Amino acid sequence: MKTNNKNEQTIIPLILLMIPIGQGAIDIYAPAMPYIQKALETNHHFIQLTVITYIVFFGISKLFWGPFSDAFGRRTSLFIGSFIFIVGSFIAATSHSIEVLIFSRSIQAAGAACFSVMNKSIAVDVYSGKKLKIVTTYITMIWALAPITAPVIGGYLYSYFNWQACFYFLIIYCLLLIFGVLFFFKETIHDKKEFQLSTIKKDAIKIFKHKSFWNGVLCLSCINTIILSFNFFAPFLLTHKLNIDSITFGYISLIIGISYLIGTLINRFLIKYFEADNITGVAIILSLVTSLVLLVFSLFDNFYLYYLLTPCSILALLSGLVFGNCMAKVLSYFKKIAGMSSGIMGATFSLVSGIFMYILSHFVPTSLLPLAILNVFLSFLSLISFFAMKKT
Repeated sequence: MKTNNKNEQTIIPLILLMIPIGQGAIDIYAPAMPYIQKALETNHHFIQLTVITYIVFFGISKLFWGPFSDAFGRRTSLFIGSFIFIVGSFIAATSHSIEVLIFSRSIQAAGAACFSVMNKSIAVDVYSGKKLKIVTTYITMIWALAPITAPVIGGYLYSYFNWQACFYFLIIYCLLLIFGVLFFFKETIHDKKEFQLSTIKKDAIKIFKHKSFWNGVLCLSCINTIILSFNFFAPFLLTHKLNIDSITFGYISLIIGISYLIGTLINRFLIKYFEADNITGVAIILSLVTSLVLLVFSLFDNFYLYYLLTPCSILALLSGLVFGNCMAKVLSYFKKIAGMSSGIMGATFSLVSGIFMYILSHFVPTSLLPLAILNVFLSFLSLISFFAMKKT
């Protein structure tokens, strides 16, 4: 550990407070998406495009925040990222057309990406070894709280106010985080790197040549897409099939989020007794089996909620077992350039998720089959990439 106890006590809560912003901005308005479609007089594809735009810009922006924070510090980066996020959220809240909403989501994502890179980079600045694995487990636990709480909060905000209230809520949360950084956060990087293209290029080449890093990132990309695809696809499917309202979907999404959280808690217990790689490998194999069950359910003529909810809850739980272990291993490869490696890692799995979800958005969400096929493919690809990471 590299900090004193007093500094550690303030750093851990601030790291954990940063985590829900990026994911929360995706999920908080998921229950309202079918209703935003009607309000802005558009179709499901363009509403889903607001999510895809956010994910893609979220990923691209991480490539900037990594080296920027390595050069100018985590604290400065957090202030700038917060400002950008608030501007994007305000434009989204005041938008009256789908075009403006899509544009605002790109700005919002650019700011949110800062928090995603910073929480991991600060963790690597401060911790190492087994302590780092424990902290990344905490990170994945809190990361799970966003899909747990955000759709429920969003469902109530839409039901009692309007869909714009979801974005105002994000602004208030970010302002509270700025207050915490201003008064309680001390800089954690003391050996800052110059922000030069030649240095960035040299570090980037080092990362791009590391095969294990990229196999791990591909595995994370697949797991990330499995997690995100539920709130992306399910609101339209369940509205069409079962005519559910925004609050009900919020609680359905809550079950998925709790399942993921349970997975992280189980992983925290298991990691004391088993190797992280063994836990991860078994969990990925079980994910493939569960995805095949979801595929079988999708072939039935009738649709029941448990056809979707049971396999997806199990997939979320298993993702909780995989994500923290895989992330800790990937981050540990480049501790001296943690900002850049974290940025490249996050950018890649966001871009990969964006590509798969863009493909998924072209299927009319009236059947479970497209989601099932995607999950089978992603589970199989994550299995291949994980074992390739172990061999290299």
